[in-house]
Amino acid sequence: MDAEHRERMAAVLAWLEDGRRLAEQRKLAGMLVFAQADPDFEGKTKRREPDGFAEFRGALRDLALKFRGPILFVHGDSHFYRLDQPIADPATGEPLRNFTRVIVFGSPQTRWIRVNIDPSSPQVFGLSPVFRASPDP
Repeated sequence: MDAEHRERMAAVLAWLEDGRRLAEQRKLAGMLVFAQADPDFEGKTKRREPDGFAEFRGALRDLALKFRGPILFVHGDSHFYRLDQPIADPATGEPLRNFTRVIVFGSPQTRWIRVNIDPSSPQVFGLSPVFRASPDP
């Protein structure tokens, strides 16, 4: 499994870097990154070493430090809605304000989140959890 993990992580890191370069070349206002698994920014998961998400969390931090535009990171796995800024700037310890994480709903709370994208807005991404079962017509 170690070899498979290394290959997969190399592909993920290359994908993030390629995405950043493409966003900069096209002068995009922001980046949107999706993942399934919760990378455990809070360190709540008790696991045996090594931490398979440490390199990924570091790559997301580096992405936010390099890109500087708004980055919306969306993931599932935890099943409870959450909107926060979980990555700290290593220089100040303050949250990196251009990196926002949203955890989407999951079973049994199968709801949805409305995302508005406005490149002319400084925030670019606007999010609203929708607590009723079906979207507006």
